[in-house]
Amino acid sequence: MDMDASIHDQARARIEKLLAVDSRGSKLKTYTHVRNFKYIKSVLGGVDENLLDVGVNDILMDLGISSIQVDDSTRGFSVQGDGPLDMRMNPQASLTAEEILNSWPAAEVGKVLREYGEESNWQFIQNQIVEARAQGGLHTTDELVHLVRRASSKSGGKADSLGKNVLEALKEMIPSRDEEIKLKQYK
Repeated sequence: MDMDASIHDQARARIEKLLAVDSRGSKLKTYTHVRNFKYIKSVLGGVDENLLDVGVNDILMDLGISSIQVDDSTRGFSVQGDGPLDMRMNPQASLTAEEILNSWPAAEVGKVLREYGEESNWQFIQNQIVEARAQGGLHTTDELVHLVRRASSKSGGKADSLGKNVLEALKEMIPSRDEEIKLKQYK
């Protein structure tokens, strides 16, 4: 299971290749789905209604970010190269980091920085984000990284590894807040 269709396709191709060279003549059944893991029950029920009762041997879910996504600056996950403030694990999802930074209430942005990014300098950075809105907003990862660096130097704090905590906080918000709860349920 993966929310990113391009990553899903790559993973499916690798799985199929591995199964093709399986010399044991395995009767292993595999199913791949472009879905969020929170829909695991409906995915299993869609494959075979009995799976919900009898279970499965293994489930492979991609729950994190991969180097493929980080290396592609157009995805907006990296501080290494400039890209849009996107950060969607599912490129078809509507909510982006740019929308969070430029339109959410300041208190909500602060909460994201504090709770998801564990950013010690969150209030000052929150205020800098609000000020940036008045100047046209934040639209690229480079703009955000520079804002975090400036905010950290002005406040006497240290830069959080070039803005990684801030980017991590935003990534955690996309696509939904309840994924952590759902993950704990399925563990």
